[in-house]
Amino acid sequence: MTINDFLFIVLRSALWGHKTDGFELPSKPYKQLYRLSQRQTVSGLLCSALMENQDVRLNRYDAANTYTSLNDTIQTNGHMNSMVCELSELLSSAGIRHLIVKGQITASMYRQPEVRESGDIDFYCPTSCFSQARELIAQRWNVTFEEESESEQHLAFTYKDVLFEMHFNLFKFYNKANQRYWDSLMDEEVKTDHTVTVGNHQIPTLSPETNILYTFLHLFHHLVELGVGLRQFCDLAMMLHHYHGTYSAARLKEHLRRLGFEAGFKAVGAILTDRLGLPASEFPYELTEKDRAADQLMLDIIFTGGDFGKYGRKTAVRSGWKYYFEALTHKIGNYQKFYRLAPKEIRASLINQIPRKILLAFQP
Repeated sequence: MTINDFLFIVLRSALWGHKTDGFELPSKPYKQLYRLSQRQTVSGLLCSALMENQDVRLNRYDAANTYTSLNDTIQTNGHMNSMVCELSELLSSAGIRHLIVKGQITASMYRQPEVRESGDIDFYCPTSCFSQARELIAQRWNVTFEEESESEQHLAFTYKDVLFEMHFNLFKFYNKANQRYWDSLMDEEVKTDHTVTVGNHQIPTLSPETNILYTFLHLFHHLVELGVGLRQFCDLAMMLHHYHGTYSAARLKEHLRRLGFEAGFKAVGAILTDRLGLPASEFPYELTEKDRAADQLMLDIIFTGGDFGKYGRKTAVRSGWKYYFEALTHKIGNYQKFYRLAPKEIRASLINQIPRKILLAFQP
């Protein structure tokens, strides 16, 4: 059994609460497993599973590291939850429509929300109140917004040591028809009142179908463009489990069909069910061998690059011709591997986006 296979066993235990058989984990394989979990941004899940199973035997130093790491993750989640609630209360007090996505919203759907690794806080404000929200946050929180030249989706700021991304567009499609479809979907989303509970507060977020769709699109985009870790797959698995029986599978399938991502969603579903243990009955499609054909290609990307592909890069800084050339060759290679999974969107990128990337790659 490889260390990657063993990580999946432990993750299934953490996600679903299925107790594994007892085992002894010597220090060397423990350190390998822990480092791997960090690269995949699932160390909280790993430590939780090891702490929950009383029959797992670690040496005292590794046991102390597991306890300390898990406690840090729990404390960070508590702080992140309070920041989500503070943000939502601030915007709600001014009557500003907003939707908070990913992060703590997704964590709330885990069996143990406090052990999911936190990142930043993403939220969306429609254009009708975006400027008002920005001014309110800048004034009340005394923060400075970072103007990111490459971003066509958000502005960023830091408050109480937490990075916030304030979106005016939650997802950027290369295909113009897809973008129009998504924009119309978001126009409807801001009129609805879907919430999840975070820190005893009701926090506005996307509807179940759109939340599942968005979580998948974010995962697939990073899988193909830069790389992605296992945390994003765990997120989608937990979301499908949480919403099972309460969302419209037909509506979700219609979104995927219209956007041209049905094959991609099924391919990701193979990882969720076969590797992470999501019950097949909770996945909206019945999977075939064809759907599972991309399994190893995705696993190679997951375990080579880790979280957002950052461990597989030779150029760490996101600028300069070396970075753009590396990103371009990586992207074109992945487009070739995964073309059949999202041909409509990948074809649009090849036509509309790749020529611009080539110019950036070869600029002096």
